[in-house]
Amino acid sequence: MGQLEEINEVIAAESMYGAENKESLLKKYNIPIQHFDFEYVGKCTDGKELERMLQILKSGQEGYYPELLQRVEEKLSEIKPNSRYIRKLTRVLNKDEVDEDRSKEIKDDLTIWLNDINRKNTELTQMKSTIKFSLPEVRKSSESKEEKKIAMPKRIKSTDYAGWDKYDVDTELLKMDRLCWLG
Repeated sequence: MGQLEEINEVIAAESMYGAENKESLLKKYNIPIQHFDFEYVGKCTDGKELERMLQILKSGQEGYYPELLQRVEEKLSEIKPNSRYIRKLTRVLNKDEVDEDRSKEIKDDLTIWLNDINRKNTELTQMKSTIKFSLPEVRKSSESKEEKKIAMPKRIKSTDYAGWDKYDVDTELLKMDRLCWLG
């Protein structure tokens, strides 16, 4: 009898832990429990509410009702046939598993699409060659033909001692004075 009580306490603690951390889907979606009735489901025309009811029924939080679940799925497929909640997962078929008519139709569609894309591609490349932009190409650092910068005199490296011997301070001061007076 003692072990049974301990097991019940553990189960109660686990269920309380889950209840504290997760909000009930009924509260989250604000759907009253009275809406989970065959009569209401038959009259309901709101696809969003039916999707939420389906989520609640599939979660099992409020119990397991297979007939009601099936009825909600049927009603949802009538109202919102493209709903993601009623889609059935199927595997992708291999080329050999598809019948010949369907395979031929798929091949024809693909060739039409491929021809269309190739035609558009050639049109775009022809348009590109006819239109010339004055902008430089992307990710290339090329100088523009219109803008030529004035070449600055080369600086003398700090380790070039022979270059510093040729440096005339008086001429450089005169150049700077001229630039200040003209500038």
